[in-house]
Amino acid sequence: MIVRNLRWLTVLPLLLAGAAASACTAETTTPVADLPVTIEPDIAPVDVTASFTLTIDPTNAALLEPTLDPKAEPTTVKGGTSDFGLRAFVKHVPARPELLWVELYFENRQAVAVKNATVEVGAFAGSDQLFDLTRDPLAEATTSRTLDLGGLSPEGVSRVVIGLAAGQTTVSLPLTLKGTTTKRLPTTSGPIAVTPDGKEAWTVFPDGDVVAAIDTATDKRVAKLAVAGHPSSLSITPDGKLVVVASERSNRVSIIDRETRSVVQTFGEADGLGRELRHLVLTPDGSRAFVSGYVSDTVTSLVRHGDRYRVETSVAVGRRPGGLSVSPDGKVLFVAHFLPRGTVTKNDGWVSIVAIDTLSKARELSFVDPLNADKAHCLADVFGVSASRVSTEGVPTQLAGVFLNPAGTMGWTPGTRIAGAPIWERGAKANPDLSSIVLARPGEITPPFLFFTDTRNPEATERLLSIGLVERPVSLDYLRCEKFGAEIEFADRDIVPTKPDQQVNRFPAFPTAVNGLSETGPARFVGFTRGGRRALILSYTADEIVVYDAMTLHPATQRHFMLSGSNPTGLAITPDGKKAYVAYANSTFASALDLSAYADPKNLPAPSFVPYEYREVPELPTVGAGLGSKQLVRYIDAVPDLPQIKETTTVPVADADPVEPEMRRGKILFESSNPEKYPDLSKDRLGTCSACHPNGGSDGTLWGTMEGERRTISLAGGVAGRGWLHASATHVDASEFSSTIVTERLGGHLTPEDTKAMSKFISFGIPRLQGPRVDEALAATGKAVFQKSCSGCHAGEKMTSGNPDPKNEWGGGIASGPTLFDVGTRTDNASAILGTFFESLFPPLESKLLKTLRGDRDLGPGDFVQETLDFRQRPARKAGALKAPSLVNAWDNVVFFHDGRFDKIEDAVHYLNDHLDLGLSATDEHAVVEYLRTL
Repeated sequence: MIVRNLRWLTVLPLLLAGAAASACTAETTTPVADLPVTIEPDIAPVDVTASFTLTIDPTNAALLEPTLDPKAEPTTVKGGTSDFGLRAFVKHVPARPELLWVELYFENRQAVAVKNATVEVGAFAGSDQLFDLTRDPLAEATTSRTLDLGGLSPEGVSRVVIGLAAGQTTVSLPLTLKGTTTKRLPTTSGPIAVTPDGKEAWTVFPDGDVVAAIDTATDKRVAKLAVAGHPSSLSITPDGKLVVVASERSNRVSIIDRETRSVVQTFGEADGLGRELRHLVLTPDGSRAFVSGYVSDTVTSLVRHGDRYRVETSVAVGRRPGGLSVSPDGKVLFVAHFLPRGTVTKNDGWVSIVAIDTLSKARELSFVDPLNADKAHCLADVFGVSASRVSTEGVPTQLAGVFLNPAGTMGWTPGTRIAGAPIWERGAKANPDLSSIVLARPGEITPPFLFFTDTRNPEATERLLSIGLVERPVSLDYLRCEKFGAEIEFADRDIVPTKPDQQVNRFPAFPTAVNGLSETGPARFVGFTRGGRRALILSYTADEIVVYDAMTLHPATQRHFMLSGSNPTGLAITPDGKKAYVAYANSTFASALDLSAYADPKNLPAPSFVPYEYREVPELPTVGAGLGSKQLVRYIDAVPDLPQIKETTTVPVADADPVEPEMRRGKILFESSNPEKYPDLSKDRLGTCSACHPNGGSDGTLWGTMEGERRTISLAGGVAGRGWLHASATHVDASEFSSTIVTERLGGHLTPEDTKAMSKFISFGIPRLQGPRVDEALAATGKAVFQKSCSGCHAGEKMTSGNPDPKNEWGGGIASGPTLFDVGTRTDNASAILGTFFESLFPPLESKLLKTLRGDRDLGPGDFVQETLDFRQRPARKAGALKAPSLVNAWDNVVFFHDGRFDKIEDAVHYLNDHLDLGLSATDEHAVVEYLRTL
């Protein structure tokens, strides 16, 4: 408690300053609601058109090359204007030999955007069939000759893909681009933003309760304001007058006047805002702001009237709303839900689509787990086995937002997938015969993913489907059944021996995702360079910028640009595209970047491809089992090694860090994964504590651990006072846990000082979430019922049976051990690890290991898994004998019980009442659930 009290004392002056600023909020003489709604006017629309003739030579020798990247050589383009151009590429796709795959990239050379863009395809010789393959590579012929391009950003490029009948005759294709000019561009929530005139960048430093402005000409801080409550996200109005800030822990929105550098208005829960306000975005016309309440499961709209706002309404969108974005036309709000929903065999990641005109949730977009029970039959049919034998975990989670490209035609959603493979731990004497299943390097745990959506028509947004559906050497019937979405996965790479220009990734994308060229850590933000030509993906854990061709979705560099700060959260680019500023969670400064290499108006990046093919690579056999032995091979000799980015300086945002150094060091170690920066922490960028415990919480699902299949436990509120840790109570405290996990799971060797720092953060530094609103009378009744019927198992400050030792520095367990209970939840298969069918694809030793890891087993001396892998022996625990888990923020769990059998807290309470014969009525159960929401 002393550590936590001291920490709050360090931020008290800032809290008081923020309160003072709120108290001095200016008032308008006219009621806000009586003022007209403030809308930034669009430009006068101008209809635009450009005509082209595309000629394709299907006999060109380039089409005979073995690589699958589209080729420009068979195409010739004539026509266009000084304002609009066209580049075309063509190839064959193995699964649809009857078609020519044609990619069309329309270029806008104007400094103004184009909306409602279409491409009209005129009559052409030969077959009159036309296929629109932009979203779905398996699409059938369309009768329409007007294709939806969606929009074009200023100096930007937009893409459509068509299919034409393959043959030997030259094709001449008339194409007409049409649209209307606009200045509206999509908007996205974030912690940092540049003013429309490009003169200032405004950013938050949440831990310091600070909002600051940076002069972009001098890269000096020119303003610093105290904004209480952990400011997390901000936006700047299109006229540049106001900065709108959301504060997470105070549940407030603050309006800052740029000219006076003062807070002129604030809102709070009493005004209708939700709780845990993590993201805020303005509409492109500036008339509304939307703020997400992570705990209240709402998005609240605020309407601008002059230089003031008023709360309009809240929209219930479902649990854990996070990153927000608005389509260029201002009609659709995208809400990414940070964690998945559902149990292992029926879960998904998801995005809510809100109709802004009606302020109602219009529909949901699901990022599916292809190995859920209702989808696993697609793969099971390939092998002729039951779906239950292949069903396993593979859910998308930690969706950070739908980051729209500047044209508004495509959404980039960073996140990760939880793998069906176990999280391995091992020691120096691990059995060396496990080469085909145990990872080649410790720390290869959680690869980041990017999921893509087709947003050309925002109201009809759907997932983009994978090009792998027609070119991956896998059963076409299987791929037609699965309809895999377009994804990018970042995993470790290997250079093909004797062929330094070729590489494969250690874990081939399974089955149709496209790997990045090299690994990085999970990302939480995507920005775009001038014209939207390159995507800049911020890896939160690896402190890197990954650069992708935003037009072709191909990597633009082999490796990534390393930032000087710790755990980047957002990036903002000046209007001319020459500079960018990066905000961090764990650094008191912002980084200034030189992006001029991507901003030359006379030489903006053109569409680029990394040549690739699928083939067998005997020198680098596939790790594990997949569908077929062919691997994705990329030719990297023409790909730049590193991005053309320079970090020119750092700009102080806060004068001092309010978090004491040891706690800050622990937080950085917990949230980081770059072995170049932290060689003693992890051997791989894919290995970090926060990948499974984002923000100190949970990833919302189960993993196969060395103790069995276990749900990820939230660390909210810190683990001090929980006593023995893990479901089976196998780690005595945070220090023993940190040293064990870092060494045997991540491959690191922390110094004693760093072990202490990480232990302190895990024990005391992770805040609780605010509780949702409850019926206080009902909760009080539930508390009485709980104390009578439940407190025998869930005891102490953290309500657990871990038996904390008051003398333990980290609030860990007493030497005699925890109190364990068997409540009938032992399982032989929780479906988190690869389905039972896959065991047959491995050698006997690996097969036995997978089978033994499944479900629950006795731990301690004689454990086959421990002896085979040589990790630290666990204390003796009987299968099914489990610790009563901490109930701090238990209401926030995605799944309940160690095997994740329930996804509703009501079901967990009912099960215990029924199984333990507690004698609670339905009313009692309801009251207990309401009480648990207060913890």
